[in-house]
Amino acid sequence: MERSRADGRSQEAGRNTPASNASLVDHLGASAPASPRKLRPRPPKFLNAIDRRSKNGMINPAPVRVIRTEENDPKPSLPSVVAAFQKENDLKTKPPPKKKQKLDSNQEQGPQTLPPPPPQPSYKRAPKIPETPAEAQPWDKMLWQKGIDGKGWREIAEDWERLTDTRIERMGEAKDVDVLRKRRQLIDRLAVRLIRLKENYAASGTMELPDAYYKKHPEDLMYKYISDRKRQDIKLIRIMDMTKAQLEEMLWKTFCRNYKEEEGLDISVTEARESWEALVNGVLKPKPTATEERDMIKAKKAIRREPVAIKHEDED
Repeated sequence: MERSRADGRSQEAGRNTPASNASLVDHLGASAPASPRKLRPRPPKFLNAIDRRSKNGMINPAPVRVIRTEENDPKPSLPSVVAAFQKENDLKTKPPPKKKQKLDSNQEQGPQTLPPPPPQPSYKRAPKIPETPAEAQPWDKMLWQKGIDGKGWREIAEDWERLTDTRIERMGEAKDVDVLRKRRQLIDRLAVRLIRLKENYAASGTMELPDAYYKKHPEDLMYKYISDRKRQDIKLIRIMDMTKAQLEEMLWKTFCRNYKEEEGLDISVTEARESWEALVNGVLKPKPTATEERDMIKAKKAIRREPVAIKHEDED
């Protein structure tokens, strides 16, 4: 039974072969219908990248190389170079475009009132540091005296707050931690202020401290040297000013004596000095007497300009 099935399959396959179909067409005497599709020539396949750049299978020739000379490529003019340079700088320095700000929904509805700012703590500016002990205020005198005596900084800070009326407890500090922090900051500022006082007093030559202090604090000997040198300079300047004043007084007395010998007139030192200063400054103008003033007025009134007759050649 299986063998008969296999033979049937082989017969059916033999019927559908091309040879069997051709014999069937010849037997019937009919031709196969022509295909409606027209055959078109396929374009040639390109072999490489050079053929892809070609047209109609032919390679395009390379462009002729042009030699750059002054005739076909002249030098650019100066105005064109300047204009190109300015344009490039303008592009570099041009500010970036501003971004459009998106309006918030709250802004579109209308302006809103901002909450009031929190209250600022009361603050007093530190007083000015004096240049000499004579300019020092009570708090600076206290700082100088207790700082030189080596008192504790806590005691100095409390006295400073009392004299300057800047107690930390009154400034709204409720926590003990904040009070301690403020107190430490105040002590640091007072230590710096004491150093500035030493510098100012030494620079003005008014720093006077006992030798026991310098033995205990040898690092402050430089302030002593600066103060002594400045004090010596001030003394020399004062002596020179005194000498110049004495010489000037003697000079004018000698001038008055010589003037009396030459002119036979007595003149005071003040008059001689004023006359000389006016002469040196170029503002010396002798004041005329009353008689000279009247004579000058009469002379001005008497002056009359008379017309001058011009004689022409035609009048001869």
